[in-house]
Amino acid sequence: MAADTQNAQVLAARTDTKVLSSLVRDNDKFIRKCAYFAVHKFITEHDDEYSVALSAFLEAVMSYEPEGGTSFNTFAQLVISRRLTDFLRSEYRKQPEVSVDPAIMGGDYIEEELSEIATEVRSINSTTLSAEDQQTSGKVTIRDEIEALSTELSKYGIDFFTLAKNSPTSKKTKEACRVLLATFIGNEDLLKRYKKNHTIPVLDLARESRISKKIIDKYRRYLIASVEILLGDYPLLSEYLKN
Repeated sequence: MAADTQNAQVLAARTDTKVLSSLVRDNDKFIRKCAYFAVHKFITEHDDEYSVALSAFLEAVMSYEPEGGTSFNTFAQLVISRRLTDFLRSEYRKQPEVSVDPAIMGGDYIEEELSEIATEVRSINSTTLSAEDQQTSGKVTIRDEIEALSTELSKYGIDFFTLAKNSPTSKKTKEACRVLLATFIGNEDLLKRYKKNHTIPVLDLARESRISKKIIDKYRRYLIASVEILLGDYPLLSEYLKN
């Protein structure tokens, strides 16, 4: 795919769910290849690493800037590698007795190397599912969760795929939003009014959290999306949000 065409598709995917779904589908093999060089093993959609890699790809879509001069594929590979590295380190801390090859913590790849494993990737993808895999083949994916969340957010007049522009970036604002979410979710009265009116009771939340009304207004969309994720049936997105 030509760079200009790909960049246009990436930018369009931020506001169009159909384009995003197409972009993810077209880049499925690329995502798995990037994951392979980050974790040194082939993955399927049933692996935790696949969810992490897909989440990272979506993050790349939302934050990529064509003006930077770096191709989207290079940028996406870097994001996927970093997120999987974080994931491996987290898993390593949980199971310190497991030895992790230092090479796994890399992530750089050469295009020629990717082509060498393409046949193996296709072979694995086309392999008949085992009995256990067949039982879990109906497992909900992060793509399913995103589509469901997008529908839910539309009730609040929010486009999920523009949330990246309305999300906290600095350590200070992230901490403020964390306090707001904790206060909001822990207050039964505020939640009841939110569900009834489909809006955040800004003044009362500001008073309860001791966070300024200005901050709440600025990150209103982010707060609503976060509340819907944390209180809804979105286990994969919830983990992504916590990370």
